[in-house]
Amino acid sequence: MIDERADKTLTGRADGLQPKTLETFKQLGIADGILRKGAKIYDNSFWNSYPGKKLHRTKRDTHYPPVVDVLEPYILLVHQGMVEDLFLEDMETRGVGVQRLSTFDSYILDENPNAEYPIIAKYKHNGEDKVVRAKYLVGCDGAHSAVRRSMPGTEMQGESVDVFWGVLDGVIETDFPDLWSKW
Repeated sequence: MIDERADKTLTGRADGLQPKTLETFKQLGIADGILRKGAKIYDNSFWNSYPGKKLHRTKRDTHYPPVVDVLEPYILLVHQGMVEDLFLEDMETRGVGVQRLSTFDSYILDENPNAEYPIIAKYKHNGEDKVVRAKYLVGCDGAHSAVRRSMPGTEMQGESVDVFWGVLDGVIETDFPDLWSKW
């Protein structure tokens, strides 16, 4: 496992976990801590304002109505650092660590179809070129994935949009009616 960052994520980036992710974390036995710490968001509220009409709710829906087959019918808000901690703690119990300050470069497949470790991955660690052989290559490097870009014959489908959002941690005194909804 390599990571280009010098340390783990301390704050949020991707802050919402979907029900199926929570089910998977439960199956892996790593969900307890975040279920205690996270905020459960059960519904969406849509608000709008425009000239001549003050701010008003236009719609409110549950995230996962009863017809959707999920055990946890909510989105759990926890920051990415908390999720990363789950994996780091589990890896530590298995004697696995993260090699930091390492940047993925590219990979090729071994031409021998019977190779036990068919992936030959190139990366840099502290500026020095390195090579490792592996059974699997998993890119968890985000929207601008170097791993995805290195895959031959693939291209990004769909469109990219700039969406800005924020999460606020704090105690809020308000009469806003949908404070515990996603809005």
